Amino acid sequence: MKVALDTDVLIAAVRSRLGASRAWVRAILSGEADLLLSVPLALQYEAVLTRPEQLAASGASVEQIQALLDVLCAVCTPVEISFLWRPMLRDADDEMVLEVAVNGGADRLLTFNERDFAGGRPARRDGRAPRPGLAVMEERMTQANYALRLQASLKAEAERLAKAEGTTLNQFINVAVAEKIAALRTADFFRERARRADLPAALALLDRLGGDDPPRSGDELEEAR
Repeated sequence: MKVALDTDVLIAAVRSRLGASRAWVRAILSGEADLLLSVPLALQYEAVLTRPEQLAASGASVEQIQALLDVLCAVCTPVEISFLWRPMLRDADDEMVLEVAVNGGADRLLTFNERDFAGGRPARRDGRAPRPGLAVMEERMTQANYALRLQASLKAEAERLAKAEGTTLNQFINVAVAEKIAALRTADFFRERARRADLPAALALLDRLGGDDPPRSGDELEEAR
């Protein structure tokens, strides 16, 4: 089974040993599920999971999170975004997950954020984006701001295209940058991460991360599909 994981699923996986999200990650590491992953999405995973509040919640260090992601990069099926679906979701971060799911032919897109994915192209024929559990996680990822200077002619054309596609200029630029990064970095990126990967160590680390408290609402194992 080919799966695409939203970042909130990995957050849940490193925070609780008992949730469905942790079970999905273990299934990926053991070869029972095939993770689809692009360079932009892998970079997003790392940026979010190494934030101080996420490290505190999981009990992990930056180095441990990077080691876990190295192994996910080693066992994944890299997805090179040769073309992008036109922006169709409210959050540019969500577009990265959707692009991986569509371009990689995912059987399932796993997310707690079903509301924001409702307007996008479905990852399954029944039109649903399954969650590890049932409830939408409340935390949202913040954006990194950067003052971008575009030539006036390029900005005008980008605004025209963004308006024609029914999206914002910011989201249009986010998607364009993600496409360029994927095109330039896919092969080398995953090869470099795989070189450092240690699967037995990652499985042992996964057993230590997070606590034995019950998983958050919506991540209960009996709700996994």
